[in-house]
Amino acid sequence: MAPAMASFPTTAEHNELVEEMQYIEKLPVGERIKLAQKRRKQQLFSYAKWIKTDTTGKLVKQKARKGVTFSVLSQMMEIAARGSYEEMRALLKTGKQIFPFIFYNG
Repeated sequence: MAPAMASFPTTAEHNELVEEMQYIEKLPVGERIKLAQKRRKQQLFSYAKWIKTDTTGKLVKQKARKGVTFSVLSQMMEIAARGSYEEMRALLKTGKQIFPFIFYNG
């Protein structure tokens, strides 16, 4: 593992980030996804901890989380890149409006 990967710092120097990016680029896609999921969990944990330690002493009303959503086109491109016919079929069966981009070299 790269040295910058061991501690998952909240702030990092530019050189550490560049070194880490070079390491991550060499990882297989599955490992990248696992790493991204792990980091997202850490971000959410840090955020929840930060919310609980409000410095004003007032109770903070938390909003309902809606989560991250992606456009249908983005979903299609991701599914196509993975080559998952089942997921593509399920997405098309949802009936969502899909506007594919058509490239014409004429």
